[in-house]
Amino acid sequence: MKHGMKILFTSPSLSVQADAPLNSKNRAEALQKTGAQVVLLGFPEIYPLPNVQLPFPYISLEKRASSSTLRRWEKMRKYFGIWWTFLAVSFLVKLAAYRIARKEKFDLICMHHAEPCVLLPLVAWLRLIRRYTPTVVILPMAFIEVGAKNITRARSRLRGILNAYAARRLAGLAHIVIENRHYAEGLRLTRKNNVHIIPEGYTNRMASFSLPEARRKLGIAPGQRMVLLFGTATVMKGADLLIKALEEVPPAFLVYIAGKTGGIYESSWGPLERLQNTGWKDNLRIVSRFIPEDEMELYFAAAHACIFPYRRGFSTISSNLRQAGEMGKAILASDQYHFTDIVKNYKVGLLFEPENVPEIARCLREFAAKPDEWFAEIRRNSEILVKERSWEKIAAQYLALFQHILDHEKTGQKH
Repeated sequence: MKHGMKILFTSPSLSVQADAPLNSKNRAEALQKTGAQVVLLGFPEIYPLPNVQLPFPYISLEKRASSSTLRRWEKMRKYFGIWWTFLAVSFLVKLAAYRIARKEKFDLICMHHAEPCVLLPLVAWLRLIRRYTPTVVILPMAFIEVGAKNITRARSRLRGILNAYAARRLAGLAHIVIENRHYAEGLRLTRKNNVHIIPEGYTNRMASFSLPEARRKLGIAPGQRMVLLFGTATVMKGADLLIKALEEVPPAFLVYIAGKTGGIYESSWGPLERLQNTGWKDNLRIVSRFIPEDEMELYFAAAHACIFPYRRGFSTISSNLRQAGEMGKAILASDQYHFTDIVKNYKVGLLFEPENVPEIARCLREFAAKPDEWFAEIRRNSEILVKERSWEKIAAQYLALFQHILDHEKTGQKH
C-alpha cells in the first residue's frame, strides 16, 4: 500500500440522510487508522454529529463560501425547496471535491452515498477535459423490485430509475463500491469491471451500555422484554405491517417505535384504536422525534431485539441492522437479500416472509417464548459477526482497491 495515501472522503448526503454523519465518520476514521491521510468534505458548516470529536480534518463547503455566495444559495434554497437539498447541494459538494482534490493534490476521492445521476455528467466532463481525479463511489440504498416501487412516492421512484440508469454508465468512467451482491445484481452491475463488492464494516459496541443502565437512562422500566423499530417508520419499512401483526400477539413485551416521524408517518400505519383495545395501549410506545446518536445507542442497548419488517425489494444494507449486530441484539427481519444473509449466516435472529402479517405475528410470539439462553447465544454469535466484518478488515479492502486504482492510473491502463 502506498504510504500516506491522501484521500478526500466526500459525503454529499450529510444534510439529508439521517445515517450519513455516523456512517461517513466510521468509514473515514477506519481508512485513516489503516494508514491513509483522510480529509472529509461535506456541505454543513458544523458536522452534524453532536458531541463527537472528529479524528480528521473536516472541510465545510458552507463555511468556505463567501457572504454573497451564501445569500445566493439561500435564495435558491427558498425557490427550489427540496430539490435544492437533494440535487443542488449534492452537485455542489461533488464539484467542490474535484476542485479541492486537484488543487491540494489528493490521490483519490471516495464518495459516500453519491447520487449517480448527479455525478455521471460531471465525471464525463472532467474526463473529457482531463481534470478527473480517480474516484470510488459508494452507491446509495434503494428499493429495486417493482412491488416496492409501487408504494414509494413518484419522486423516489424517479430517483431510483435515474440512479440505476446512471450507475450502469458511471461504471465505465469511475469505480463503484456496492456493499452486497444482491444490490449489484438488481442494478445489473455484476459484470462490470469497475464494480467491487465490499461489505459494510462493524464496530463492537456491546459493552457501551448494559441493558439495565440504558433502561434507567431512558426511563424504561426493567423486567419486560423489548422490541425496537428504530428510524423513519415508513410504509416501505413495514411499520404498518408491524402494527397489524401486533393485533394477533398478546401484549407480553414492550414495542418501541423510535425516530422522527412528526405525525407524518403514523397516519400511514392505519387506525390504532383496535390495537389499543387488545391491551397494547401501555406496551406500545411511540417516540416521535429526532433522536441523536448518543441517545440512539441507549435505545438499542435497552432492547432485546430489533425488528425490520421491510417490504419486498430492499436489497441494500440497513444501518440499523448493522447497529443491532454491533449491540448484540436479536434481529427479527424480512426473509430477503441482506437480511437473510446476516441472520442465517451468523444465526443472530429470526426471519419471516416479507409482507406476511401472520408470519410477523408468529415471529413475535416466538421471540416472546425464547429462553434467556437464546439471547446470550445471539450475543455470542454477534461477536463473531462483528469480528469478521470489523472496520479494520473492511478498511484494508478499501485501501487495497485504492492502491490498485492508483497503480493502473499511473501506468496508463484503462480501468
